[in-house]
Amino acid sequence: MTTNVPVGQTREGGLDRPILITGRGGSGTRLAADIAIGVGVFLGNEFNKSSDSLEYEDAVKALMWERLQGATQGPDWLERWRSTFRDRARDVLATGSWPGDRPWGWKLPELMFVLPEMCSIFPDGRVIHLIRHPVDSSLRRTHLTSRLDNPVGTIALPAAYRGLGLDPALIDQHKKYMHNAIAWEYQVGSVSRWARANLPAERYLEIRYEDICTRAPEVQRLVAAFAGGHIDGAPLPVVDTTRMRSYELPDPRVEDVWAVCGRTAELLGYSLADIEDTTSA
Repeated sequence: MTTNVPVGQTREGGLDRPILITGRGGSGTRLAADIAIGVGVFLGNEFNKSSDSLEYEDAVKALMWERLQGATQGPDWLERWRSTFRDRARDVLATGSWPGDRPWGWKLPELMFVLPEMCSIFPDGRVIHLIRHPVDSSLRRTHLTSRLDNPVGTIALPAAYRGLGLDPALIDQHKKYMHNAIAWEYQVGSVSRWARANLPAERYLEIRYEDICTRAPEVQRLVAAFAGGHIDGAPLPVVDTTRMRSYELPDPRVEDVWAVCGRTAELLGYSLADIEDTTSA
């Protein structure tokens, strides 16, 4: 039987060292969370069907709202959020089922928008970023950050347009797959470039959705080594490979998506040939 211990008294459990798992919503981030949980990472006590860590959701969304609205003025702004998140982490770890000798953290797609702040609040935090080919990600159903029918999307999608130097008035003229592509470029591009420039290798891990689908044991070993978890007896995630592709080639939308996302995709090691290879396999 394990018992809780005060935060900071274990090798993986120090309050400065959460595992922050994120990725563009709708890209398979649930699988990344399931792998982390399987290798022993404590991601909280309450989850939704996407394995989002609900105990942190309201605070992350509130910080995201302020950041995207530009409400980041004054020397006390980040300090206020530092207190909020560190107190929240203490509460989650102290009142839940965390055994005290396991790595801990949380998973939310919205962390994409506030990663620099999170890494300042938790100076030894480690980031697992799930990525997915932009064409496959864009030519599927829209995520809430790609729509204006919800509070998150009403600030996230215009922010993506502005971030790419586009007039948000174009939102009404573009089709849904272009909303997805522009949101992918803004979110994935911003996170990957910032993290690669500001975090050392031991604090930043990119994992591919495609590799989870085809090489899950290898990804599991990477996550366990990165997070300080274990693979003995760890279950592999249940993957629905039918969700990898929701369109058929040739598809004229592919070139449109690549025109928006190609530069970042190549930075991440993707190419248009990946689409052809997957189709012919």
